[in-house]
Amino acid sequence: MEKETKSILTRAGIRKDILGEMRAGIFSVCSLVLMLMLFGSILTFIAFRPGVGRIICGASFVALILLFVIEYTKNYVMIARGRFLVVEDELLYSAEETVYHRRHAQIERVLYFADHGRYVISHTDGSAFDYSNEGDRFYLVIRDSKKPKKCSPFRVYNTRIYQWRE
Repeated sequence: MEKETKSILTRAGIRKDILGEMRAGIFSVCSLVLMLMLFGSILTFIAFRPGVGRIICGASFVALILLFVIEYTKNYVMIARGRFLVVEDELLYSAEETVYHRRHAQIERVLYFADHGRYVISHTDGSAFDYSNEGDRFYLVIRDSKKPKKCSPFRVYNTRIYQWRE
């Protein structure tokens, strides 16, 4: 019987993967910001007569856009500086959940962990949902914060597939 080999998981590798993903998504983020700006401008112009209403509505859209951009930038800088933790947690269960949007329903594949709650599987996670079983141990990449148990994971790695090396 052959010895099973695991992929090596390192801080530098995780950082490179997440930053690469975020850089690839920058076009989508910029498109979303531009669409919000256009939608906000049109809505503000149509909905309100000149005056206080337009100023309040316009300021609200600007604040929303700024919050979104600041959060994205903050996450990028945090990962770039290596300010994240890799912790181990147990998979309680996995589920396929239906999420309803305005005109369509979407199936989300979700993993639930003992200490860090819900994680939605993205296209970059590959088949993580398919090869995971209840009780499996995972390495979770989370924010380096004062309350790490309240942080949702950025990324998850099954310990059956990956081996963590500091």
